[in-house]
Amino acid sequence: MRDKRKILKLLLIDIVIGSIVFGLIYLYSPDWKYFFDYFYVSAAILFTFGWMVFVANEGVFDLFIYGVQQFFKGIVGKRMKMTYPEYIQDRNIIDRMTYIMLWTTSLLFVLTGLIIQLTI
Repeated sequence: MRDKRKILKLLLIDIVIGSIVFGLIYLYSPDWKYFFDYFYVSAAILFTFGWMVFVANEGVFDLFIYGVQQFFKGIVGKRMKMTYPEYIQDRNIIDRMTYIMLWTTSLLFVLTGLIIQLTI
């Protein structure tokens, strides 16, 4: 039951975010020839955001973030409180449903755009 609520909550949040992106694109570029392009661009943005969450969750940026923090603390004259292996062990893992629902929502936006495109 709790998992279904969490999935529904994430889906609704992602749909709201996608709708806001859709509205902002429509607001600032109302002269596009085809209406379904707004759905495709919104889907691309949602998918890219989900991909960045996935990549960050896998730890690809950990070394870069740790290095930048260590560099700037070194300029100020401070030292890092933990070593790199400790930093990796302490990082927060994002629930995988977060990016899966972002990808699902982007797929819904693509399908909506495709349905509108095929009916026109």
